[in-house]
Amino acid sequence: MEHVDVLIVGAGLSGVGAACHLEAKRPGTTYALLEARDAIGGTWDLFRYPGIRSDSDMFTLGYSFEPWVGEKAIADGPSILEYIRTTARTHGIEDRIRFHRRVVGASWSTPDARWTVDVEDTSTGDREQLTCGFLWGNTGYYRYDRGHRPEFPGESDFGGTIVHPQHWPEDLGWQGKRIVVIGSGATAVTLVPALADGGAGHVTMLQRSPTYIVARPGEDRVADALRRHLPAVLDAADADIVFYLAGVDVAAGDRYGKLALTDEGIRLRDRYVIDAVRGRGLPLAIVLAGGYSPSRARTAELHAHVFREAVAYA
Repeated sequence: MEHVDVLIVGAGLSGVGAACHLEAKRPGTTYALLEARDAIGGTWDLFRYPGIRSDSDMFTLGYSFEPWVGEKAIADGPSILEYIRTTARTHGIEDRIRFHRRVVGASWSTPDARWTVDVEDTSTGDREQLTCGFLWGNTGYYRYDRGHRPEFPGESDFGGTIVHPQHWPEDLGWQGKRIVVIGSGATAVTLVPALADGGAGHVTMLQRSPTYIVARPGEDRVADALRRHLPAVLDAADADIVFYLAGVDVAAGDRYGKLALTDEGIRLRDRYVIDAVRGRGLPLAIVLAGGYSPSRARTAELHAHVFREAVAYA
């Protein structure tokens, strides 16, 4: 029976990311990536309905180690799928994926400290078992083979076509048709505009409760401007500067532990950031602006020394 240190389930956005992190941070760790379907990408390969796109910006949805460089922060499905494929190819993950492998059961043995995983070959129906020390599920939160499909009384009398977006037929001719979309969640919000703009005769959204929507541009002008001046990936010092200017003590907590909660810890953090800023040729006025954010508690008391530090460096 084959054994691996880590068994990753699912070759979508999360599964590919998990494998990339193992490659980078755990060299020598044996692992395999199981995918029930015959393609990489998960949701972004399965969903093909009109208008499919992300419902959050790609700077937070994407990988930290493979920054999103597309023009649109709210990206369309095909662009996200290509992003996942490119990331897997770049980091050597493609050869680790075993397609047509569905996990149908798993049992844990405390004496052996390992999982025994039952796997089905979806192309042949054959079964096999693998063992692993860490079972890492990246399967999403809904069924890929069958989306939620309530029964509607009298639907057999309906003369039209009933379609679930999760299994949108490629040859569905919906242009010029009168369409009712049931629901007002993320899928409906992306589907309705695409149908209306793509030539549907009339589109009605049927919802249980009112939904409030604010129109936002697909492109993030602030992010586009920052990308012209910042590196694609921040190193530790760059990240500390960003956190500092945002008034967040995350970096200080990671670097100095409990000391970060003391005046001395904050002074050490500020000195570190000042040194980092000077090393990058940035004006110290930026540090002062960050250190004297009016929203920070005890600002005047705990950050008065920043002025003294700046004067000393002048």
